[in-house]
Amino acid sequence: MALLALLIVGVWLGLASSQDEPMKDATSVLYLGNDTRMYMPLEHVCLGNKQIHFFRNETAVALFKEHQFPYVNWVDFKWREEPMNVVHHTDTTFDAFVKEHGMRYVTETSLLGAPHHVDNNFHMHNDFLLPTLFDALRNGAGPEMPKEEKRLFLWRGWLRRVHNYGMLFKVPEELFKAVEYPLEDEFNNDKALCFRRFIWGQGMEPQPFYTHEGRFGPHDRWRGAMHELRDWIFTGYGLPASVPVNNTEAPKVTWVARRPGHERSIKRLEDLVAKLEAKGMDVEVVKVFERSRESAKKLLARLRETNILIGMHGAGLAHSVYLPSGSIFVEVAGLYGYGKNLFLNMANLMEISFYRWDVRPFTSKIGHTISLDNFEEIATALDDAWHKELAGLGERPADGACLFEYEGYGGKLSTYEQARCFLEQCSGTGLWRQCVHRTECDCPEDSQSLTRERRLSEWQMDDEEDWDEDYDDLFP
Repeated sequence: MALLALLIVGVWLGLASSQDEPMKDATSVLYLGNDTRMYMPLEHVCLGNKQIHFFRNETAVALFKEHQFPYVNWVDFKWREEPMNVVHHTDTTFDAFVKEHGMRYVTETSLLGAPHHVDNNFHMHNDFLLPTLFDALRNGAGPEMPKEEKRLFLWRGWLRRVHNYGMLFKVPEELFKAVEYPLEDEFNNDKALCFRRFIWGQGMEPQPFYTHEGRFGPHDRWRGAMHELRDWIFTGYGLPASVPVNNTEAPKVTWVARRPGHERSIKRLEDLVAKLEAKGMDVEVVKVFERSRESAKKLLARLRETNILIGMHGAGLAHSVYLPSGSIFVEVAGLYGYGKNLFLNMANLMEISFYRWDVRPFTSKIGHTISLDNFEEIATALDDAWHKELAGLGERPADGACLFEYEGYGGKLSTYEQARCFLEQCSGTGLWRQCVHRTECDCPEDSQSLTRERRLSEWQMDDEEDWDEDYDDLFP
């Protein structure tokens, strides 16, 4: 009975990281917490081509079959699940299997990730980087575990996308002893990878900025997690952890730019920058960086000190996940993507204030043409919003349970009062939840988790809409 209790609610105890050979007579172990839809830590298992091997533990096999979700891999537009047939070895131990078949034995705590849409900064964070690091964080393999004691494996994924990866795709190299790619090559000649400790991520379930129950998801899974992940990444690059905003004199404004002449760009952006600087703001326009460690560190260092992040709707705004507490996030919203809540959802989980500047009245195929008077109006409104945020003027719901109004301020900045309205309400139950698309929130009449089919349809829809993105605009 004690063993069963450990299997069901056990804390990950682990083994000595210096163990170069498998423990003698080792058997498989599986740990479950109260949020089984997220991950399942395992010990003494082997992964092969569409197979996972367990050794002398019927309870672990039964729990794995009951709770596991397959990994989701991507080839072109099509997603596919990677089911693992469970092979239970009742007549041999883990260590004997490794030695008899000459399998590679991995001593480090290991994770497996699926590089989906990693040339798009939003999807790279939402679909790959943050969920993968979250699995590590919640299983004792975050910043408290030395880098040398953990390893990351990646599916081959969508080759065209992986080849054109965005700059911060390389973040895991700063946090793990090694990032090995592609995993499929390890299965050549009927070989398997055998792990001392392996964190089985629950496939596509944990995407933070898609639809989920409540403000922070089931079991409050994402509460505070973004701040922990942000600071872990900072320390990986040798940067100090983030500190709350305290700059009352000259707020640092970072503008995420797009290519001039792109339909999602602001014409004569330099005039708006001048208006903001006249208000005493320190403005930096962030453009395309090289894909290098030095460029990544430079960008992260700027974001760490940014008080106001602003830019046109697009993947570059995903850099909001690196903002400090107390900052402002401004989405400049044109016709493209106007009904999406993606960046509102990022502000929600980062627990920062969200504003929208509606530029639909100024839309053209070569960018948004905006008058000097409107630039002055926006600069004034943003300056007022900044000082209200610092002073904490007015009342707003602390739990984000109010509807952000998308209409009614054409050409203007949304209000301070709306800046903490993050959620939509289900008409049948009155429950609030985070949603991807405006007024298309999946609101079942009970509190059950959203269906996999709905999540996959959201993921697929974003792929198809983003296909026409120009590579140079996918990440600054």
